[in-house]
Amino acid sequence: MPKVEAFHVASKKTEKIKQIKQIEVESIAAMETKVGGKYIDPKKLGQLHDERLAEALKKFDKDVEDIFDDDESKTYREKMEDVFRLAHLRLSEKNKKHKGSVKVEICKRAADAAQDYKVQLVKKLADNVNEEDMAIYEREFKRSRSSFVQWANQTFDVSVVGECMDAIQRIFMHKFEEFESEQLKHQEQMELKSKEII
Repeated sequence: MPKVEAFHVASKKTEKIKQIKQIEVESIAAMETKVGGKYIDPKKLGQLHDERLAEALKKFDKDVEDIFDDDESKTYREKMEDVFRLAHLRLSEKNKKHKGSVKVEICKRAADAAQDYKVQLVKKLADNVNEEDMAIYEREFKRSRSSFVQWANQTFDVSVVGECMDAIQRIFMHKFEEFESEQLKHQEQMELKSKEII
């Protein structure tokens, strides 16, 4: 009879170990799904990890712990925590890599927006541009930059957009300086043409 009982206990333990693995797999999959393919603030990622681990440990305590003795229970609990720690590290690394690609995307879109705005200004530009007009155009460029930042904050993680602010500023200023330089050249050419006519 003791062999049958030992086999029964071993079978129950094997089943509970499978349950532990299932809890880990489901909890980590839920964490990965929540993160998805987008960048998430590291603090939020840490909170998500803590929440999922707490839920998994609660399930462990409820469903699994009664089969194991104290030492076994402690060992399996620690293993579960290690599995979650490793999953968190893996997600953190993916998150860091994704953050870099998000920054590149933000800067690319800023360059596109600044270029589009420059083209719009050139289209509505009068032939004679004075300093007052240039000041107006500069304010419009700044407004377009603000609109872009507002859009970016709604589209991407605010902290990443914040890290890109200097680059966004430089991109828009560079496009305005290009615009200004092109307008000065255009004015010089217009003045030369008007002198040739006279």
